[in-house]
Amino acid sequence: MNALGKHLFQHFIEATEMEWDLFRTQVHPWEREQCIKYY
Repeated sequence: MNALGKHLFQHFIEATEMEWDLFRTQVHPWEREQCIKYY
């Protein structure tokens, strides 16, 4: 945090959280293809 500064560090955390939310809420086509075999 000291290297980036408090302001930039906070924006980095916010951007990372948004990226994680996008990742965890989307199903990749590969996941569908793999899971459809079981359901």
